[in-house]
Amino acid sequence: MIGRFAGQALIESSGVVLAERLHVADTWWSRLRGGHRARPAECGNERLPIRRTPDFSCEAIPAPPGTYVTQWNDAMICRARRHQFVISRHEWYSGGPELGPKGRVHLKQLASQLPYLPDPVLIEAEPPQVGYNESLDDALERSHRLDQQRRAAVVEFLVQAGVPDAEQRVTVAPMEHVGVRGIEAPRIYNQYLQGGRSGGGGFGGGGGVGGTGGGIGGGGGFF
Repeated sequence: MIGRFAGQALIESSGVVLAERLHVADTWWSRLRGGHRARPAECGNERLPIRRTPDFSCEAIPAPPGTYVTQWNDAMICRARRHQFVISRHEWYSGGPELGPKGRVHLKQLASQLPYLPDPVLIEAEPPQVGYNESLDDALERSHRLDQQRRAAVVEFLVQAGVPDAEQRVTVAPMEHVGVRGIEAPRIYNQYLQGGRSGGGGFGGGGGVGGTGGGIGGGGGFF
């Protein structure tokens, strides 16, 4: 009997210590949040110690776990599926108006899906690349002509594959999500920094890296 009472007293004392610690933790958390304490909910004549905002009723049921995360996942999946109908620049043979092997396989897959889907086909526009002794207007005209040739090739392919409204569903537009590729670095370098033809002292200048002067790599520069 003595052991039984001693055990009960130990349990009761442990419960008191635990309650005190919970009270201290609750006070600390309340101060951390700026002094706001969650008030007990009033359900009828009872006051239940439910920690919630009083704006919600007692009958409020939270959404199942993953409800909002699933919506974000579905949105990303739908956006990614739209890119299946995009013919990118690297699918053309040698950057010309003729589809390469990968582009032809991609277009065959689109031709089998388009009769059952309302999605349009988007051809990634070719950005203008100003050549040597070429004006910007000439480069723009050349890029536009190449885009139209590619569009005509895609429309002809889809019509022969059994897509009668291909003329209305194929468009050309730039892709905003595509960044600069590594293979384009030399062109960007030469176009904006003019490394191989500048006359200053910067990169590629007369005395800079890759220039024709006495700098590092003069005469036989990087570009």
